[in-house]
Amino acid sequence: MTWAPTSVLANGVVAAGFLYDPAQDIIYSRLDALQRKAGYAWAFDEAAAPLGMIIDCEPFYFQYAGKLWMIELWKGQYDLETGAEIGVYRDDVGASLPLRARWYACVDAADQLTMKFTLYRNGRELLHRGPESHWWLTGFKWGVFTALTSDLTMELEIVFPKKEMRDAFKQAVREKGYATTEKDSFSIAFTFESPRTEQPLSRWAEGIEQLKNERLVAKYNELKQWLRIPSNDPNAFTGEAALEALISRVPVAYRVVGRMAANILQQRAIDTVRRVQSEADAAIEQAKQTYREVTEFVEKLRKWRMH
Repeated sequence: MTWAPTSVLANGVVAAGFLYDPAQDIIYSRLDALQRKAGYAWAFDEAAAPLGMIIDCEPFYFQYAGKLWMIELWKGQYDLETGAEIGVYRDDVGASLPLRARWYACVDAADQLTMKFTLYRNGRELLHRGPESHWWLTGFKWGVFTALTSDLTMELEIVFPKKEMRDAFKQAVREKGYATTEKDSFSIAFTFESPRTEQPLSRWAEGIEQLKNERLVAKYNELKQWLRIPSNDPNAFTGEAALEALISRVPVAYRVVGRMAANILQQRAIDTVRRVQSEADAAIEQAKQTYREVTEFVEKLRKWRMH
């Protein structure tokens, strides 16, 4: 049975670019997630910790087919959830900037890679994803708090369309000291435990943010218990569920009125989510255009100085 959103929270999850997997009780990213239009920049990783995301970042840069590619791994605590990600990007602008100063586009459908990973927490499997053709393979478990990112281990495998592309990525991986295994000429597998890359400076705030995250996870689990919700299914978090918990001893007539009010509020919230998503689309397009104009100017300036 395919999961579909029916609550305000669930529609918000979908609008944010995610879906729910009932089999594993996890949230994962959609192929058509809004984030695909935003691309990637190292500034996103720098901004993660202040936003409550205490995550290990491991980018791999490599050249293939005349383009600079970047595949990045992430694992850690994302506010309310523990999870991991693999993202595939490419520098389509081609600006002569340092690797961390560039903006990378999310690859389109033709350049997606078949990927899979299993995330272990203190040696026990927490979740797994794939194999699946994707540009951003993710998995997140709500209500799980992981104090140390070193307690998380990510075993992953990526399949490339060409041996040459696999070999270019393999070189980038091995240059960082990872041991790899290859079952054929197109795949590569390795384990991500501790990042070899210098982490974002904002990680200095890790202690403070993790205290907040721990409290947030505890409150979330308390809410689930209060509402008698056994899973992380966003559809279960409804106004009706809250009303049932609050007015379980109130006369039936009041309950009917409460449900009607909850349904009206839910529809208004859904309409708001859709409007915000539309406005976000326009903002992202404007940001990308501004970035292209800046990089074009930098490139012209560089050529002018060479003459």
